[in-house]
Amino acid sequence: MNEQSSVLGRATISFQRPIDLDEGLELLKYLAAKLPARVNYNQGQKGNILVEGNSDIAINDKGSISLEGMIVSTSPFNVEGFSFLPDNEDYRSFAGFQFNPLPRYASEGYQNAHPTTLDLFNNIRNKIQEYFTENPPSA
Repeated sequence: MNEQSSVLGRATISFQRPIDLDEGLELLKYLAAKLPARVNYNQGQKGNILVEGNSDIAINDKGSISLEGMIVSTSPFNVEGFSFLPDNEDYRSFAGFQFNPLPRYASEGYQNAHPTTLDLFNNIRNKIQEYFTENPPSA
């Protein structure tokens, strides 16, 4: 069984290109607009501020980013957690999207997931693909 056909594999969606935090938020807005769903999210970015000596010049080094939350599907009702996956080459970008196993599936790897859960995975996968088709990379 290949990764795409396994249930846990369907819970992970690779992006066609890396995206930054701002575009991650745009993708979440797109999903909320295109699905009968509400999206709750938390965003974060680590960083360092350094002032050298008596200088008034501060160096603000922005670090790794995070974006996670819950998708609440209204038809049919379903709630699934998600996280954006970091890009291995640029810690300030995301390379994918992954549903987080809720406690009811955590030990099973979604093997006994309800069909509405799998339908939500497929719907979101399709909408993410549509997003990247409609929003090619800037030149």
